[in-house]
Amino acid sequence: MLGGMKPTPKGKAGAGFEKPKNNRKQAQIANRLRVLRLIYSRRQYSQRLIVRETQMQASTISNIVSELISSGLVVEGEARESSRVGPKETILHINPRAAYAVGINFHTFAHEICIFDGDGTLIAEEVYEKEWSNRTLGQLPRQIESVARRAGLTMPQINGVGVSIPGIVNPDEGMVILSRALKLENYPIRDVLQEKLNLPVFVDRNVNFGTYYEQYMNPDEYWDNSGYLLVKLNSMPHLKSPFSLGLGINVNGEIYRGANDAAGELDAVLIPPDLEEVGQRGGVDTVVFFSRLGHLLASAINLLDIGHLVIASDQVSMEREHFEVLESSLSQSLIPITERRFSIRFARNGLADLSKGTALWVLHACLESALGGHILSASK
Repeated sequence: MLGGMKPTPKGKAGAGFEKPKNNRKQAQIANRLRVLRLIYSRRQYSQRLIVRETQMQASTISNIVSELISSGLVVEGEARESSRVGPKETILHINPRAAYAVGINFHTFAHEICIFDGDGTLIAEEVYEKEWSNRTLGQLPRQIESVARRAGLTMPQINGVGVSIPGIVNPDEGMVILSRALKLENYPIRDVLQEKLNLPVFVDRNVNFGTYYEQYMNPDEYWDNSGYLLVKLNSMPHLKSPFSLGLGINVNGEIYRGANDAAGELDAVLIPPDLEEVGQRGGVDTVVFFSRLGHLLASAINLLDIGHLVIASDQVSMEREHFEVLESSLSQSLIPITERRFSIRFARNGLADLSKGTALWVLHACLESALGGHILSASK
């Protein structure tokens, strides 16, 4: 089961669930939500496995699954391999047509748009290599419509849009508190985009969406206490750091945001005092930088007892030799705990995690919102 950043639609952006009127209704909603999350976790669940996972009565699970199928959220798929005698178990899937979600990831000089169907399959994506400006948001409706058309969709079929921001974000208010890359401060990007798109819009820090994608795609890895480190060449000349850095932190299965939604922002304190410009790729300056970064990251890992760290980068920003320098420096600086649980690797999709994680988070939020609407309609 996915831990941590479970989508919880809030406010205008998400519709979500009304507050249940009694404990029984609350329990029913919680049970259906738990089953839905198991199914969209893509871990090959059948009804029998859901019973085993939840410890609920088989008749209760059967009724919930029947409701999910009749509502159009879930479909039965292929038979599950089993040595058990009797009827074959079928794998449950989210109906691909149950919802469609858009993910947008902004950089300084480009942004990506991708679309996922209900079952979490990427059906279209596009990169727009244009520098961020005050006209960028105005161009988004046309760009999203173009990508949707390539996927065989119209705008009314889109259920929600997610926006991944480099910087500090208040996700509840949809506010960009500070993004130096986009030169935005206290900007209500959710409200602006919802007016332009007439769709629910969700906004968060890019590394939080990247964390969600890795967690979703690799649920068996050590995600209860983990980190997701973004490393990119700095494209902002006014900043002294040679790299743009950001850290998503998962503590006890929940994204840690801090008192100001700024947890994980890494600034110039991580840069060696004598290093203001990086030399040629692979040069001594770059090696010094990653050695220093590994040493300082170890302090955060020791403090939070992180067990798994994913590095999201590209070959231009961080080559294999730099990863090895960081890994070595970090490992040497960790407190020597016997049989310490710690692993580190590259993100398998590099920086593509950011837009894809955004779309997946929004997709799951929309599915949960649809489930809430179905339950409320059935109870009236």
